[in-house]
Amino acid sequence: MTGLAAAAVSSHREDDTSGSVDDDDVDERDRELAAARARLEAARQQKAALAQNAKILRAELRALRDEQLDLEDDLFRELTGTGLILSSVVQGSTRWNRTRTERFTASQFGVVCGVSRYARGIDLWMLRTGRIENPFRGNADTERGNLLEPVALRWYERAYQEHVQTTGFWVCQEASYLGASPDGLVGDDGLLEIKCPRHAPHTSVPSHYMAQIQGQLHITKRKWCDFVSYHEKEDPVVLRVYYSPSYWAWMLPQLRAFYFHIQTDEPPPKLPLENLTARQKQADALCRVEPRPRE
Repeated sequence: MTGLAAAAVSSHREDDTSGSVDDDDVDERDRELAAARARLEAARQQKAALAQNAKILRAELRALRDEQLDLEDDLFRELTGTGLILSSVVQGSTRWNRTRTERFTASQFGVVCGVSRYARGIDLWMLRTGRIENPFRGNADTERGNLLEPVALRWYERAYQEHVQTTGFWVCQEASYLGASPDGLVGDDGLLEIKCPRHAPHTSVPSHYMAQIQGQLHITKRKWCDFVSYHEKEDPVVLRVYYSPSYWAWMLPQLRAFYFHIQTDEPPPKLPLENLTARQKQADALCRVEPRPRE
């Protein structure tokens, strides 16, 4: 074999050896990648299992909380001998606040049913499932209401020769996770709901207040509510809102569905904002409202 041929053979053997080493490196990298993918998939499965366990634990906790509420409701029924449940806790007290946080209340019904322009159901769901904290600690409007509502109540009693009885927290007979805190009871059949807007009295009942009032009327088994819109610099407006079984029949399935979403930790569907006005008109059309003239 000539020197040139020997050099070519030697070079070919070196190329074969180099290719063999490269193939081994590739195989090793493939094995490492496969192992990494397997570890990643195992971690994902473990994370999913932990999330599922957490979901089950949250549901069990809420079920226990609901069972506690049912036991409290049974106790109320046994003590009062009635189907209606009236809690004696005073509005604004520590126990009143705790009782409210265990349920969602009539003031939130408009949010749940998508007739409020100030909040969305998904935000309330996130709050009730512990995903966010409630940042609201009061503002100028709530301070104004706390200051003027007693004044408005006394004005109403004088203007209409009515006696308003203060009351506590009411729990819904059919659904113990629903509650209401009316501003007052009027006679045997009526409620009082007071609002103190900043700029001018309402000339009609806003849709989110209508949901609140209809919820209060159903829970307390009252026939009507006088909606007082009070402004210290203008004549107050009083509108009588009558209980609407049709409105309650429209609202209750939505409240139950929302409670189910809280229990299962599944988010409720988002209602499109562009349909807000249509939803408000549809709901308000179910209600009868009349101005109450001064006697």
